[in-house]
Amino acid sequence: MTTQPPKVAIFEDTPPRRHAGGPPGYLWHLREGLKKIGDDTVAFVTGTEGFGVPPSRIGNLVNSTRRLSDPLWRALKTYGPSELNREVKWLTQRRFRQDGLPGWAEAQLVARPPDILHCHKLINLLQAHNSLVRLGLRDKVSLVVTTHSPEVPSRERVDMMRRVGLLGAAEPLMESRLAEMDRLALSVTDHFIFPCAEATEPYFATWPDFTAHANAGNTSYVLTGIEDPSATVVKDHFPLPRDKKVFAFVGRHNAVKGYDLLASVARRDRLPESVFIAVAGVEGPEATPSHPRWKEFGWTDKALSLIAASDALILPNRSTYFDLVSVETLSVGVPIIASATGGNKRLGALSEGVILFEPTESGMEEAIARAAAIPKERLLEMGRQNRALFERLLTNAAFAQQYLGVYREIQERFASGQLRRRTSAAA
Repeated sequence: MTTQPPKVAIFEDTPPRRHAGGPPGYLWHLREGLKKIGDDTVAFVTGTEGFGVPPSRIGNLVNSTRRLSDPLWRALKTYGPSELNREVKWLTQRRFRQDGLPGWAEAQLVARPPDILHCHKLINLLQAHNSLVRLGLRDKVSLVVTTHSPEVPSRERVDMMRRVGLLGAAEPLMESRLAEMDRLALSVTDHFIFPCAEATEPYFATWPDFTAHANAGNTSYVLTGIEDPSATVVKDHFPLPRDKKVFAFVGRHNAVKGYDLLASVARRDRLPESVFIAVAGVEGPEATPSHPRWKEFGWTDKALSLIAASDALILPNRSTYFDLVSVETLSVGVPIIASATGGNKRLGALSEGVILFEPTESGMEEAIARAAAIPKERLLEMGRQNRALFERLLTNAAFAQQYLGVYREIQERFASGQLRRRTSAAA
């Protein structure tokens, strides 16, 4: 193994985890892919603490117990204000223009300064900028960011806290401070990396600050790959009907994910009687439908087994980044019925096993009815095409190879002066 400073260092305040979304899952798959191809030029600078105190953990617990026990639900809900107060205090006391990385991370950067530092949260990127300026390294280290949100990051975080139902008067302050943090971080970003151009659509559509700082010249794309999970699938884990077309939904039960659109469509009598909707994931603010064709399995670590046992996965997102669940679905050879949004459109262009529809109730209803009419043999062939796409472009080894190629390009562009570092204080 090399003892030279890494060409690329990746900072993330939570450790990589295989069964996780967002940065921890992304980095776990990348790290494993780099191991497979034998690369040691990327250093992972990761901690054990997260950003702030995520009330969403309390929200998940509150929401999941509400139907089980009303007294228990009321008792758990009383913990919400204390968690929220800690979060508000954390935000209001931050000095975003001076706040740096934790000492242990700064020590690693001083000992082995990389050419490129890649962050996956805007707060971490802003902290990295402040630390590098203070350490006299900002003119030597390029800052790159990948965001993982299907909407403006500050808005997503407020939405997650709102699920607890306790934000109240604190909401404007929370949103304002988080938006300020996002704006400052964008002002010091040197380069962006996204899975595909389509993943940035929700940002250009709703985030003026992003539009002001991101352009074709400072943005690169790397398709997110994963460790092949197909060997972990147990298709008979869930009781699913054998005489119907089973379509699975896996994910958060909120409006961004389109859960409410799917719930509304599933109740319609116009859908063929052969349709059955199997649902897994964290319950959210959206009402759960009561209908014979709808079955909620709740949170499960066997979600991929549910998908693999289904005829297709439904991704009804109103807004899409690049869902790992879609890549997992490709890996087990199952068709996808997806809204024509964000990264879904990229996958639809790469495989005939992905059916796209306009992100409306009528568009979804038509797509589900059309999929229900497809013979099982054709659905199996569509699934095989999806598996072939996964093996070609979306394994973690392919991910790692693309990642290194993009970083070589970024490095060359900074060395030639085509890209410049934003070395001044946050604007």
